[in-house]
Amino acid sequence: MARRTFLPTASISGFAGFISPTFEDLLDDDRAAWNVQPAVALPLFQAGRLRANLSAQKARQQIAAESYLLAVRGAFAEVENALIDHREYLAQLAAQAGALDAARTRYELTAKRYEEGVSPYFEVLDASRELFNAELELVQLRRFAYATIVQLYRALGGGAEPEPATGPASAHAGDDAKGG
Repeated sequence: MARRTFLPTASISGFAGFISPTFEDLLDDDRAAWNVQPAVALPLFQAGRLRANLSAQKARQQIAAESYLLAVRGAFAEVENALIDHREYLAQLAAQAGALDAARTRYELTAKRYEEGVSPYFEVLDASRELFNAELELVQLRRFAYATIVQLYRALGGGAEPEPATGPASAHAGDDAKGG
């Protein structure tokens, strides 16, 4: 648009109709009138202003392109970070599942030793506490892993709030809720 202002503009306007001093003679054959007016405009004394406008438009275009590039890079970084976080939590989940199995085995062996009178009940309580802590840690890691899935979903463009439904179906649904 800014470059077009450097070019000359040409226009043609016209008029066709009837002219008469009295209403009765308006539609006579010799009362027709027409006019054509060509016009050409040249930007002679606006060169500095036009160049400044062109430079400003180029600068705005460059800023918009850089802003877009920055937004795209940010989006890719968000996706990459979410994928890395998810991968790390999956590895921690696998390790914690192994620790949970070990704690469960220790608890079972300690309980069996207590039943046979080899070890005191304090060792069973300690093994039970460790088993509970291992289970709690696994649940927390699962929660974090699910949170990374949500983070990834949002980074990929999901998570937008749904627009409220409009139309006849939603209008009737409101009537049912009011009891009417």
